[in-house]
Amino acid sequence: MCHRKLCSAFLFLIALVLAGNAARAGVETGVIRLVDNGYSSHAIVIDIAAPKVVRHAAAELVEYLNRMTTATLPIHERPLGDSTALVLWQTGSPLGTVDRTGRADLGTDGFVMQQEAGNLWIQAVGGRGVLYGVYALLEDLGCQWFSATAEYVPKRKDLVLEKRYVKQVPAFTYREVYYYDVADETFAAKMRLNGNAHSQGVRDGKRWMIAKEDHAGWGIWCHTFYQVLDPVLYGTNPEYFPWVDGNRIAPRHDGTQLCLSHPNIVPMMVNGLKIVMDNMNRDRPVWADPEYPYWSVSQNDGMGYCTCDGCHRLDSAEGSHIGSILHVVNQVADYFPDKKIGTLSYTYSRKPPKTIKPRPNVVIQLCNIETSRDGCNVPIERGALHRRFREDLNGWRAISDDILIWDYVVQFQNLVSPFPNFGAFKANINYYRFNHVSAVFLQGNREKGGEFAELRAYVLAKLLWNPEQDVDALINRFVHGYYGPAGHLIKCYIDTMHAELDKSGLMLSIDGEPESHRNGYLSEAMVKHYNALFDQAEARVADRKDLLLRVREARLPLMYAQLRLGYGDDASLTKLAAEFFDLAEQTELWMLSEVDFRSDQSGTREMFQEKLAQRWTK
Repeated sequence: MCHRKLCSAFLFLIALVLAGNAARAGVETGVIRLVDNGYSSHAIVIDIAAPKVVRHAAAELVEYLNRMTTATLPIHERPLGDSTALVLWQTGSPLGTVDRTGRADLGTDGFVMQQEAGNLWIQAVGGRGVLYGVYALLEDLGCQWFSATAEYVPKRKDLVLEKRYVKQVPAFTYREVYYYDVADETFAAKMRLNGNAHSQGVRDGKRWMIAKEDHAGWGIWCHTFYQVLDPVLYGTNPEYFPWVDGNRIAPRHDGTQLCLSHPNIVPMMVNGLKIVMDNMNRDRPVWADPEYPYWSVSQNDGMGYCTCDGCHRLDSAEGSHIGSILHVVNQVADYFPDKKIGTLSYTYSRKPPKTIKPRPNVVIQLCNIETSRDGCNVPIERGALHRRFREDLNGWRAISDDILIWDYVVQFQNLVSPFPNFGAFKANINYYRFNHVSAVFLQGNREKGGEFAELRAYVLAKLLWNPEQDVDALINRFVHGYYGPAGHLIKCYIDTMHAELDKSGLMLSIDGEPESHRNGYLSEAMVKHYNALFDQAEARVADRKDLLLRVREARLPLMYAQLRLGYGDDASLTKLAAEFFDLAEQTELWMLSEVDFRSDQSGTREMFQEKLAQRWTK
């Protein structure tokens, strides 16, 4: 009997040891012990036919796990039979497979992350989904990316993954935030955007925007009439160009269009677009599509539309100038059935047509620039200010399943001026989602600098992926990560501005001026209060040069407003101007206004002095 008891006790101890080992390995308990005291028994497995973007995802995962824990996971290539999958594999255990049925509705960028025994699978339909899944996992483990130059990577000896099943599908198929910071293609991917907004070069040892824009997936993006039909033809074929005020007019920089009823226009455009397609640079970022699925055939910026008898008949029949445009674009789209042909519904062409419908492969790029001028701090879903835009969106939604919204989230006339419009971001993006918009392009400040440019890019990118996120929490996370101990004071500044704007009842406009809010959130008393907050913020990070420069850069818009509004005597304003110019050069601020001076100029102190002096009021 005693022998039996002893044997039972011994077996029980063995069972406890085995259970402990199993728990430690993370097999029985549903826990994956990925890194234990700097050591990992896991490897990363990808398919032997994995595309570049999945290989890049694996490399990113290796790099960040190593930076977090010093552990280096090897990358193995095996015939998984699934080129868009990545596995964190417990070495020596069965690799297994995961049911693919959960991937049916992921689209091109969604992903599923799930555990099978001691392995963690990230699966997607498109390769970008795997990359976004890797970044989501790293964020769960504590990594944070705030800008192209600011990130947080925690240091740990151990990494334990609790049992998980995560499925994420972005709210929109195409997501782009048009800010300089996310022009960095690596950072854009970390923000789970479709890619970078424009290419960059180097000038005088500094990053600088260059002429060629590279909107992810788009061969050419917008205002392309003269790209697909060369204006040089005006000399020999003036009939291709618009009839305005009783004359055929030559192409000019302030905006002219084409005669869209001319019988040769469609074949000329088709031939021109083929040439553009053949000449495009195919050196794509690793997460971009190998070919450009989107091509724009769209009106030029400005007016100058054709009023000849043929164009007038087309437009009159449809009750909108989009009539003649869509008449041509549909025919061009028929020649390229495997491509998406985008066209603008913008300014004079925003109203949807009465009878004509866009072809299934035509993307309507619907721009809301007028409603942003009316009051961009008021959500689009409510109020009389945005009624016409709501009507236009409803009209387009009735005839098109592929609408790209072009929204405006920056004050063009004063890029570096306080502009408290964060309150409308979530409501507007959700409004687009609820109205079945497929893509969103948010136009911010493509040039370096501007008011809270990094914060805006961060918040907007997060919302385009998941519009249900809390904006206040996103701002809090950013300001504490980006400004350190000064973060709560920066947040107080942002909150106070928004509260004062609401209290004033005044409207914000993308073409607005600081003078419009002299009796509101930019009153002299409030500017004094904001300066006190920044004095405290700078004091909190005085011993950290990097954080201090970020706080001072955030103060630039306040300095600009104070100079514009003339708050102070001549001596104090002269001193403030000198500080502003020095800080503007130090932080590489490129432009004060979209229309003041271009990004191919040097941005010297003299230019800032000249431009700002023209705007001062007393």
